[in-house]
Amino acid sequence: MKNTNIEILRIIMSFFVILLHQAGPFDNYSYNDIWYFKYFCPWVTGAKIFFILITGYFKVNTKNYNNGVFVINISISWLLNFGFACLVYSFTRDAIPFKSLLLGGRDWWYIWALLVIQIIMPVLNKIINNFNKYYLLLCIVILYLLLEFTSNYLYGQIFGITNLFAMILLYCIGGMIRNHVELYFKYQYLIIFLNVILLWVAIDAINMFTKYDFVYKQLGVPNALFSVEVFIIVTSFRRTKNEFINYLGSSMLYVYLYHYLIQELNSKYIYSKILDNLNLQLQVNILALITLFATLVVALLITKPIDYLSKFIARKTKIDKVTFSIYQK
Repeated sequence: MKNTNIEILRIIMSFFVILLHQAGPFDNYSYNDIWYFKYFCPWVTGAKIFFILITGYFKVNTKNYNNGVFVINISISWLLNFGFACLVYSFTRDAIPFKSLLLGGRDWWYIWALLVIQIIMPVLNKIINNFNKYYLLLCIVILYLLLEFTSNYLYGQIFGITNLFAMILLYCIGGMIRNHVELYFKYQYLIIFLNVILLWVAIDAINMFTKYDFVYKQLGVPNALFSVEVFIIVTSFRRTKNEFINYLGSSMLYVYLYHYLIQELNSKYIYSKILDNLNLQLQVNILALITLFATLVVALLITKPIDYLSKFIARKTKIDKVTFSIYQK
């Protein structure tokens, strides 16, 4: 059953992903020239971490390892992306980048990593549910620290082994939060809340006064600590249910997948021709809002049809039953 608190978190983090990507393409400006990147750094650069924590939280105790529908869903999304991108690039660029589109759109690395996690999910869930929680937590912390100091420059940016490994560890943390962590008393909320504030201030300070690059270390230890503590607070709130917000939350996958195309159109037709004389901060905010609302409209229109078509194809081809029987063995 969906938890509206978590769906609200998913919606907010999707907007922060858009803000992160919107801050990047401006010539002669750095990320730190954008106000929200300077003062909301852990929210903007750590947004993707919440998505995999949510996956681990909801999937850790599942008995249904049917990922056939998910594979078909991503396949349909890929076909739509190829068509949409070819159309958009035909207006915005001199040539359509067919080779890069074979791997999906910008930032689709996250989806391919998630697909791998879907495949190995039964193994991960057995580990989470059967290992001693303290031993498992110690292993996760040690491995994550090793990743922090050995990962490549694009940590959190590409489909690589370090990013995949980090996402597996974050999935395990999300599952452990579901099984073992919940705040019951006010003093617990207060302690975690103060930790979140301190981490927020510390990360903003590190971002402004050191060379640690949070854009290219999005899955790094500071962001992971911050995101995990925020997630613990959200999951400890009393569960709520709102069907409209839940539906909005379910459409965020498509906001993530397709928002780069709206930004492509914005850059060609709005930023350069309409907003070029405005203040930088105002430009970025307007473009981000346009991207969010335009992509949200598209996402809301295609969420139900894609879900229905994925389930229909899986049922007709019996892919769902085949996948399920393999994991049952």
